[in-house]
Amino acid sequence: MFYRVEFDVESLLKVSHPLPGNDAKVRELLDQSLRGNHMGLNTRREPDGIYFSYNVAVVVAEPGSACAKLPSSITSS
Repeated sequence: MFYRVEFDVESLLKVSHPLPGNDAKVRELLDQSLRGNHMGLNTRREPDGIYFSYNVAVVVAEPGSACAKLPSSITSS
């Protein structure tokens, strides 16, 4: 299954704690993305800020499947 995860830039920056000055770099990159979506993030400006999204894949292995038989060193976190 694929999902699109949505973010607004300012909320993301508040919780990601970028190094000093990097928040401006992130804003600039996403502002550039507004002019051509060259980052593939569906970047868009809305009245309350800049938003972007990206795809996330959710993969689930069922018991007995090939993925379920992988060594635990690969499958454990």
